[in-house]
Amino acid sequence: MEKKYQPMLVVVSLLTGKGPTGVETHFNLILKCADNKGIETLLVIPHDAHWFWRKIPNGIGRLLKLFNPEYAAMWNRMVSYRRLRRTLQFVLAQNVGRFVALYAQDPLSAAAALDARKSSRCRVVAVSHFNVSEASEMAVKGLTSEGGLLWRALMRTERSSLPRVDQLIFVSRFMSRVVNQRLPQLSQVSQVVIPNFSPTPINVSGDYIKLAGDLIAIGTLEPRKNQGYLLRVLAACSKRGRIYQLTLVGDGPDRECLVHLAKQLGVYEQVNFLGFIKNAASLMSSHRIFVHASMMESFGIVIVEALARGLPVISSAVGGIPEIITEGVEGYFWNLDDPEGGADILISLLEDPIRLKKMSYQAKQTFQNRFHPDTLSEKWMTAIAG
Repeated sequence: MEKKYQPMLVVVSLLTGKGPTGVETHFNLILKCADNKGIETLLVIPHDAHWFWRKIPNGIGRLLKLFNPEYAAMWNRMVSYRRLRRTLQFVLAQNVGRFVALYAQDPLSAAAALDARKSSRCRVVAVSHFNVSEASEMAVKGLTSEGGLLWRALMRTERSSLPRVDQLIFVSRFMSRVVNQRLPQLSQVSQVVIPNFSPTPINVSGDYIKLAGDLIAIGTLEPRKNQGYLLRVLAACSKRGRIYQLTLVGDGPDRECLVHLAKQLGVYEQVNFLGFIKNAASLMSSHRIFVHASMMESFGIVIVEALARGLPVISSAVGGIPEIITEGVEGYFWNLDDPEGGADILISLLEDPIRLKKMSYQAKQTFQNRFHPDTLSEKWMTAIAG
C-alpha cells in the first residue's frame, strides 16, 4: 500500500515521553500498540526545537519567573503552543491527503492540533488525564490559586479546545462526570470511557530482587501523592510491634520533608527512598503489597501495574481508583484521616498469608480480565482512529 493511503498516528504532548508520569506511560503504550499494527507513528513535543530557538524563550521564561511565576508559566505555555502548532503544520503538509489522527494529551496540545489541521482527513482526539482539571493540579502544586491568572488561562484553554475535538476519551467514569459537569457544552462531542491499561510484566533483574520489602509505593514525591500518610501508618504498625519495610520509588519536591518525617516518626530505617527508577513497576514483584495514599487520581495506572504483578492494593478511595479495585477482592481502601485504622488494615492482611495469597490471585485475574493490553488496546486504537 502506498504511504499516502496508510493511516498515521501523531501523539501530541507537552511531556517528553521519557519521564515517570502515568501520562507518558499511557501514550508510550499507545504508540507501541500502533507500531505493532504497522501504523506509522510520531511523537510531537515542544522540546524538539533547535537549541538556539529554545535558548532565548527559555531565558525570557526564567527572567519572568523572578517577577511572577504565573507569568513565566503562561509564557512557557504560549511558546509550547506555537512550537507544537508549527511542527504539526509541517507534519500535515508533508502528509496531504493522508488520514492522520492527532492524539492530544492535554488541552493545550489539543488547541495546537485543532489550529494546525486544514483537512477533514485529519482527526483530532483528546484524552482527559488530569485530576479534576489541569488548573486544579497546578493549584495543588502551588503554581497558581483558584481564580488566579494561570488558573483562568488554563480553564480558558480547556473551554476553547475540548468542545471542538472529534473525539474525547476519559480514563474513568469519575473524570467523565467531573469534566461534563464543568463543561456542559461537551454534550455535543463524541465521548467514550476506556480504562487505562498496563503492559504485561517483564522479568525482574537480580538487582531488583535484592530490593525486596513488604510494601512498595511508586509516585512523584509531592503533596497530592500524600506519602506522609504511609509513613504514619508504618509508625502506627511499629508501635504495635509490627516492623515492616517500605520502598518509596519516585522523586519530587516533598523528598526532604518526607525524610525528615520518617526520622521524626522513628521509621527512617524501615523506608528505602529509591528516588526515580526507570521501569519502576519492575520492582513490584519483590514486594508483598502495593500501598497508595493519593488525595486525588483520575485513574491510577500504577495500581493496574500492581495488579498485573499479583500485588494486593491498599489505597485511598478517590477519583477513579474505586473503578479499578473492589474492596475485599484485590485489596482494601483506607481512610486518609486515620493512620491507626490504616495500620489495622495493613497488619490484618500482612499477618494472614492465606488471605494475602488469595488476593494476589484475584489481582492477577482482574488484570487479565479487565486491564490486559489484549483486552483494551483494540478499544483505544478504535477510539483514536475512529
